[in-house]
Formats: sequence, structure tokens, C-alpha cells
Amino acid sequence: SQLDFSAALQSFSNGEQEGFKHLVEFKEQDPATFVIALIEHLGDTSNPEITRKVCAVFLYKEILPKDFNALKQMIDVWFHFDPEIHENLRVVATNALFEGSDDLTQQTGQLLGLFYSLEFTKNQFVEQFHELIQIAGESQEEPQKSAALLVIGCFWEQSCFLQEGEIVSQIQIYQNVSQSIFNVFISVMQKPESPQSLKIVVNSIVNSLQFFYRVLSFAEPREALLSVVFDYIGNDELFQFGYMILQRLIENYFPFIESHVQTIFALTAADIQSDNEERVIESCIVWKNI
Repeated sequence: SQLDFSAALQSFSNGEQEGFKHLVEFKEQDPATFVIALIEHLGDTSNPEITRKVCAVFLYKEILPKDFNALKQMIDVWFHFDPEIHENLRVVATNALFEGSDDLTQQTGQLLGLFYSLEFTKNQFVEQFHELIQIAGESQEEPQKSAALLVIGCFWEQSCFLQEGEIVSQIQIYQNVSQSIFNVFISVMQKPESPQSLKIVVNSIVNSLQFFYRVLSFAEPREALLSVVFDYIGNDELFQFGYMILQRLIENYFPFIESHVQTIFALTAADIQSDNEERVIESCIVWKNI
């Protein structure tokens, strides 16, 4: 019953083994009903936040197995679920994302990023995802903006994982959205007003820069990114972010940035002689990679 399910979630969130055992048994007996129950509990704002977060984590773990073969099997299972389940999950998780709780936003942001990456393999929910990109690019409300960026960052990293495993056949879908994502990331980096949003963007770029190949094969976006990177390296608060991205650019796109070696030399030569130990280390890593 729903009452038993809620009690099991509460028990599990309290660290009790009995609650976990009950949830696992439920999952094994009826996976589809288990997923529906998780979605319904997550969507009910009268439930305790801790148990709703547990639901988001369970849903994430349920959808994302650990290896490519298991993931392929899970994708087959996922798309045999009633389409209404997919839509319910999207709506419930999106509502929770923007509720204002940092912990719930973190869990549902990761869940939605995974959700959209899977749905894109079937060219589904593309319009709704672009609405999130619009929020990330245009919202003046920082919590809303960073929440949308979290979903986009998780989506992009999961999508790269799917491409690495050759699970995705329609690469064109990702090529179409990659420019929009890159534009939002650059916009945030050019005006780094929120440390939280900036950290999300930089981590996403560093973790998946190789999948922006088509975007960075054009001079204008490439120069825009390099301009930001060089500005960051000259900034005492942002230089580590600048070096993180520069190191990834050198690893993945050195032929594209070779014409900037003199600029890189000028920036790093000063840092190698700096009294700041972190600047010395970062600049030495750059030349080790070159």
C-alpha cells in the first residue's frame, strides 16, 4: 500500500535496514509499479523532503545501471513503460527542481539531466529541454537559472556517456543542441555573477569538452572561449577555472589553438615565476601537456 511504501521510505531515510529490504522487494516484484510509486511520492509536496529526495535518488539509480550493456537493457525497459509515466516523471521532477530546496534541486537536477539524455535517444521532449536552455540563458532569478544549468550540465555529461557507449544512433540530435548549450555556457562565463552557476558550467565544460568538437571547429565560438579562459587566468579569483579549461583545450584541440601559443606562453611564464604556488603548479601542468 501507499502507506507501507511511505513508511519504508522513511525507515530507509533513517538508516534502517528493514526499510531498504522492503523497497528492494517491491522493486523486484513489480518494477513498473515501483517507479510509479516513486514518482507519485516525489510529486506530493506534503511528504517529508528527505523521503522525496530518496525517491529522486532511487529513480536515478533505477534508470542508470553501471555499465553499457545494462544501460542498453534498461533503455529498452524504460521505453516499454507507458508514455504517461515519462511525462509524469518530467513534470514532477521539474516542479521539485524549482521548489527552492538546495538538496532537492541537486537530486532532481541530476535525475532530469539523465531523463532528458535518454529521451533524446528517441527524439522526445526536445522542445521541453530547449525551454530549460531558455531559462538558463534568460532568467534573472539566480536559483532558477542555476537549477536549469544543473539539468543542462548533467544532460550533456550523460549524453556524452551515451555517445561513448555507441548507444546513441541519432548523433545529429546532439549536434543541434550542442550550439545552444555552448552559447549558454559562454554567456554565464562572460558574466560570472554567481559562483554556483559558474562552477556548474566550468565542471560541465571540463568533463565533456571533447563533445563540443563541431562547435569549436568554428573560429568564432573557439575565440570566445579562449578569450574567457585568458581573462580568467589573469584573474586572482578565477585563474584555476581558466587553467582547468585551458588544459582540456590543449588535450583535445591543440591544432585549433596552436596560433595562441605565444599568448599562452606570456601568461604562463609570469605564473611560473609567481609567488603563488597554485599558479606555479597550474602553469607547469600546461607546459607538460604541450
